[in-house]
Amino acid sequence: TYDKDPIYLDSSGLYGNMYISAKKLFTKPESYFQILYGMALETEKIGEFDSFISSSKNGAILAGILGAMLGKKVVHIRGVGPRYSMYFGNIQKEIKKGKSYVYVFDFVCTGTELKILSALVNANDAYLIGGVGIAEYEGNIEGKKFFMKNINPLITTKEAGLKYKIAGSKEDVRKLSNK
Repeated sequence: TYDKDPIYLDSSGLYGNMYISAKKLFTKPESYFQILYGMALETEKIGEFDSFISSSKNGAILAGILGAMLGKKVVHIRGVGPRYSMYFGNIQKEIKKGKSYVYVFDFVCTGTELKILSALVNANDAYLIGGVGIAEYEGNIEGKKFFMKNINPLITTKEAGLKYKIAGSKEDVRKLSNK
């Protein structure tokens, strides 16, 4: 959704000219089922893995349904991001040494949550081998490839024709949006 004023993005600590939300999909079952089917197909491209892992509420919903569809365990790590922290003991119970995980997301903007999640998985001698999700910000694909082999969004903001802009301040977002 577009807003007149730049929006603070909790997950990255930055501002955006719009908020991209998967919540509206929950009210449109046909679209939602199509997206889940597409995500399941993208998951097959990654290969064998032990569990899905998510770090957002929408990601947890998507991961839960994908896990049920594909017969995979689901791990949800909540509170991952620049404003939140995790208790290390809880993570050690859920992320198992030597296991492989596939990250499930609704929208990846700068990849802040992905970077933190990748570090948590690696700190437990486990592997983040891929990711599937609805959409990602076009300008940051290569940076995310560093954290995992395969990140497979169904669409990017560029492909969707969204003139999505992010910056460190409200004023910078306004300047970028006027270009």
